[in-house]
Amino acid sequence: MEDNPSIDPFVSDVPPPRNRRFTPSLMTQDLTGWARKHQTSLHPDVEIYLDPLTGLSFRATKDLPPASKIVNCSYQTTLSYLNAISASSFFHNHESVPFPPEFIAALKQDDPNIIGHFFLMQQFLMGEQSFWWHYIKLLPQPDEPERLGIPIWWSETDRRFLNGTNAEPPIKIREEMWRTQWTKGIFLLRKRFENWEEYTYTLYQWAATIFGSRSFRASLTIPKEILGQSQGSVNDLSLTLDHIGKDRFSVLLPVTDIGNHNGTNQVNWLPDPIAGHFSLATRDVFTNGCQIFNYYGDKSNSELLVGYGFILLNPENDRVNLKLTPSPDAIRLRRSQSCHAIRDQTQPEQEFMFQVRMSIGKNGCQGMLSTFSEGLIDTLICMVANARERRFIEQNPGYCIEKASTPFGGPLSRAFIRALSILCEKLGYEMKRIETTALSLG
Repeated sequence: MEDNPSIDPFVSDVPPPRNRRFTPSLMTQDLTGWARKHQTSLHPDVEIYLDPLTGLSFRATKDLPPASKIVNCSYQTTLSYLNAISASSFFHNHESVPFPPEFIAALKQDDPNIIGHFFLMQQFLMGEQSFWWHYIKLLPQPDEPERLGIPIWWSETDRRFLNGTNAEPPIKIREEMWRTQWTKGIFLLRKRFENWEEYTYTLYQWAATIFGSRSFRASLTIPKEILGQSQGSVNDLSLTLDHIGKDRFSVLLPVTDIGNHNGTNQVNWLPDPIAGHFSLATRDVFTNGCQIFNYYGDKSNSELLVGYGFILLNPENDRVNLKLTPSPDAIRLRRSQSCHAIRDQTQPEQEFMFQVRMSIGKNGCQGMLSTFSEGLIDTLICMVANARERRFIEQNPGYCIEKASTPFGGPLSRAFIRALSILCEKLGYEMKRIETTALSLG
């Protein structure tokens, strides 16, 4: 067996255009009709419409009070890794040809997300034979990069404008990750599966884009109770529950994913294992004619651009990401402080990822510190502390500069000034790099 797939990922491998005779209104009617047939429904006073700015969107047709369920999405219509392995009575592969056992066995332990991506590719290739066809045909298609929107699908000329910005590194990381994932998957699939040649890299990019820009976190949407009747072994169930808890794969929720993001959390996510559906419910009153937005989380404009292809015209969304790499001793010292906390337990790699925000109308030391995300200054102090300062931090775990009333006059003032100096140098360098890039763009 060869070490690498014998497919040239650089040749044009975009599938031919699908039937485009449908208008968006007819396709949404097809989608909602299919959804209702399988217990997924819209609130009677909510409609799907085509907004000139946000595309397909939800809109209230009457005043909606708080706790109105905008969408009830049946778990039977969701699409994810769970369907590829027919995880329970709620999650079927709907007569899709099962992937080879070797493919599932090799990937299910550490890469269930790859299986989910290949399953979506399979459903696309099945066309009208797919259970999810009415959903898939409404998605941006693989030969429509302008609709896919995210920078990975931009031309090289357009992507040059992101050089030197926060958006550049994650785009490169994402490209490398997707290519590695596809190579791993196609190597296991090739010559063991009918039409394996059709599972091209471009189609994988499309599937990964759809999951990346439209899916929901498994830990927040899939209750463990609906896997109680798992069709696999006890070990398989335990592994699946672990994947869900750690968000090792994500879930597509047809109809529910039409909701857009405006940066304000006005909805609740409500998984209901008894009713067998996931609901999107209003927190606030939505008046007649208003668009109803979902909430994607507290994300900066660079994160929104890379992941979803848009930004918000809000100064507070313009933030710079900073990744610190403390030594093991500095990590131990920082974790000894009572003010230290990992913000997201499911993403431990984010422990030392911070942001610098714009300073808006805030003066004084605390105003300056508010431009940095919580923990940045205290972590940096642990990294630059001398022996005397380290002893003080160890003996006073409750003392943190970010909470101190007089940080310039306290016992860690030297380390505080050093930390600010390092930040100024780093941010100054990044500013010059962006300015140099801007000049090269003409």
